[in-house]
Amino acid sequence: MLNFWETACVPCVKELPSLSDFARAFRLQGVVVVAIGGDEDAQKYSRFLSDHHVALETYRDPSRRIGKSFGTYMYPETYIIQRRRIVRKVVGGIDWLSDHMGSFVRTQLAHQ
Repeated sequence: MLNFWETACVPCVKELPSLSDFARAFRLQGVVVVAIGGDEDAQKYSRFLSDHHVALETYRDPSRRIGKSFGTYMYPETYIIQRRRIVRKVVGGIDWLSDHMGSFVRTQLAHQ
């Protein structure tokens, strides 16, 4: 999964705890969650990650080139990728621990 976010985005910050919990819950099944932050200020970004105990693989892309290459137009946006193919795009913040998302991901994993 590839998640695009930034520290000034309220829905992004709100979804981070469930995204982190989701990553931990599905890690043993081979799911990898990578969060790409669009923040320009490296110190602010690092401080945010530390202050909020973000437990995800994160990278900072201040130019937002990676998101643009995917067609990202707002934050947060998450791409669920399987076998180099986008199987779902989620626009906006959601509860990643919802039954709906868990069921979707388990179904995708069963069809690998």
